Amino acid sequence: MKLRRIFSLSLGVVLAVLVYIIPIGNIPPLAKRCLSIFVIAAVFWVTEAVPLYVTSFIVLLLEAILLRSPKFSYKIFVSPFFSPVIILFLGGYILSSGLHKYRIDRILARKILGIFGTRPALITLGIMLVTGFLSMWMSNTATTAMMIAVALPIIYSLEKDDKFRKLIILAIPFAANLGGMATPIGTPPNAIAFAAIKELDKTSSMTFLNWMKFAFPISILLLIMAWVVLLIFFKPKEKNYKFNIEVRVKIRWQTKVVSITTVITILLWLTSFFHHVPSGIVALLPPIIFLSSGILDVNDFRSIGWDVLMLLGGGLSLGVAMSKTGLSSWVISQINFQSLPTFFSMGMISTITVAMSSFMSNTATTNLLMPIVTKIPTIIPIDAAISTALAASVAMILPISTPPNAIAYGSNEIKVKDMIKAGAVITVVSLIILVLLGIIINKAR
Repeated sequence: MKLRRIFSLSLGVVLAVLVYIIPIGNIPPLAKRCLSIFVIAAVFWVTEAVPLYVTSFIVLLLEAILLRSPKFSYKIFVSPFFSPVIILFLGGYILSSGLHKYRIDRILARKILGIFGTRPALITLGIMLVTGFLSMWMSNTATTAMMIAVALPIIYSLEKDDKFRKLIILAIPFAANLGGMATPIGTPPNAIAFAAIKELDKTSSMTFLNWMKFAFPISILLLIMAWVVLLIFFKPKEKNYKFNIEVRVKIRWQTKVVSITTVITILLWLTSFFHHVPSGIVALLPPIIFLSSGILDVNDFRSIGWDVLMLLGGGLSLGVAMSKTGLSSWVISQINFQSLPTFFSMGMISTITVAMSSFMSNTATTNLLMPIVTKIPTIIPIDAAISTALAASVAMILPISTPPNAIAYGSNEIKVKDMIKAGAVITVVSLIILVLLGIIINKAR
């Protein structure tokens, strides 16, 4: 293991140095330095040469040293570590901690098991459908935090070597990622695309319902595909499970406050389109209420997944660096879309989106690409916007690929290789399906 770590560390450093010193076309100097940072981060995150959150610190340090510029301060690379997404994570963790401490998660887990029976395939499908449905209407990050809190009692009742544990923990983020595709509010990339379409064509017929008409069937199709892939990779030990989840809950004032706060928080997440309060701000309710009232103490606060928060901060920070240095725009500019057939250009857009979203925030990726892809002359702008948004949601190879993935990794029930193994197959198959659907729609016009 020691030799493997030394090899991984050396590989990352050598590749980053080679990128730095070898001439690469007309790439801007700062973008080239950022590419070196990207390479070392990618190698370290994939190989786990150092703990994932440590790689985030390395990214931040290298950005501050190598990307100094009169145009922007190093502070722009630090700010993502306490961005609204991080606050949303923090709130989700606190909510999950309260549900677990007062055993409310066990009641919810028992209810789910009562509905979906004892067969592992049906239990997994049930969890994925519930997660996917919730992600259509509220933040997929918040949905994942809540559903993992519900699933943990089921997972803890299984034997340590039972692959059903990994099956459940991966099913939740993957379902959240894919379920969020179904509505314009399900995930930020959709909202960005929806807004871009309205801006491009003031008379566009694109409505909330019209989005669902094409995206909902795609979401269901990909959910079922992901379910099948997960069952193939993580075959449960038993054909039937009889879970004995203890549900004795002493109703105290703390239990009532946790329950009421959870319901209010979820309702506010679900109705964000109405009150326009960002999900990250809503997520501050559980920390404020639980910690100020003594429902959770300082030890509970210390035990939340700070390593995952730092991991995600590193991915967000890298996205900012790629945008500010012009690396993202340079990558896109290297492809001559005008000389490519329309269907091939659509496939290239989706592939680039998936590749970028695998290593940085899918929201940041969509924000970066939307102004570029909607101006490609050979592609209808609305098609480009939709393809980019949907492709951003199917990138789920690494813990840093999406916030739901990061939350699942933070459960300590899976390793990076588990996520890569299933996530890579689901990502590639989803990408192929999206491209094929794009070709069919394009030919039907």
